[in-house]
Amino acid sequence: MLRCSSCQAYLCMSLQLAFDLSNYKERCEELRKALSTAHEKFCFWPDSPCPDRFAKLLVDEPRVLLQDFLDRFQSLCQLELQLPSLKPEDLKNMSLTEERITRLLQLIGEELEHKGTEGEKPPGKFSTEILQVHVPACILALCGWTCSAASGSVNLSVITCSRCMRKVGLWGFHQLDCAAAPEPDSCGSGSSVPPVPTSPRRMLTRSQDPGAEQDTSLRSFFHPSSQHRDWCPWVSTGEGQESLEDAASQTEKEPGKAEPGWEVVLKKLLGIQKCDTAPETEPVSLSEKSCKVFRIFRQWESMNSS
Repeated sequence: MLRCSSCQAYLCMSLQLAFDLSNYKERCEELRKALSTAHEKFCFWPDSPCPDRFAKLLVDEPRVLLQDFLDRFQSLCQLELQLPSLKPEDLKNMSLTEERITRLLQLIGEELEHKGTEGEKPPGKFSTEILQVHVPACILALCGWTCSAASGSVNLSVITCSRCMRKVGLWGFHQLDCAAAPEPDSCGSGSSVPPVPTSPRRMLTRSQDPGAEQDTSLRSFFHPSSQHRDWCPWVSTGEGQESLEDAASQTEKEPGKAEPGWEVVLKKLLGIQKCDTAPETEPVSLSEKSCKVFRIFRQWESMNSS
């Protein structure tokens, strides 16, 4: 049951179980039209609905995309080791390569250094321990997730999408603090990466989470895109995701090449990073440190498949 906040009109949105697909689609179309026609006579909403852009990503405004991306990233970093462990196979299927993620981390570091954000370090000084948090935070922020605001005194690990309003409790998934100890470094230094310690925040929320001691083998890996609702612009490949400058070349694209919203945003962000950063000034130490993190991902993948 829906109610208009202005004219107070009610609309029943029930869908009867239909075995005939055509009848089901007709009913859906009737309900779609009723969203406009069910208002009272003098209600302003039918004549002045919200713009379509409210349900779309602002891909024509790269700097706005970047700022929103940074805000989500910093919000997710507050969860520290409560962030989910991401399955390398899922990242591979999403074409989120080490090179792409490293470039995003460089962009984040450069922007935070430029803004002089307190508590953030330049990209060339990222430590391995920090990267173990920054990598999943970067991927989740890219896919539209942000840390949900705490409710009262309860401070649980919940992330949310502001577009489809999906909320996900991370205690039901593999988390960083439950991950296996990493294997020895293979980037040439010969040293091993120390196990990730349990954060004080995680120790606190364990006492608030009644299922914290459940068997971790029953947990699944969090998938950054599939956890959204199907119609969410972050994963939808429907109309309106392309930018204005790409509209002219849209006819040249082959059918079936539509991209989800997060991938469109990724290309925009990488375009910013490519324009703002000269190749010769790329920090070498970040690539070396991120190599260790991705080696950890590959170890988790091999242990999960065995």
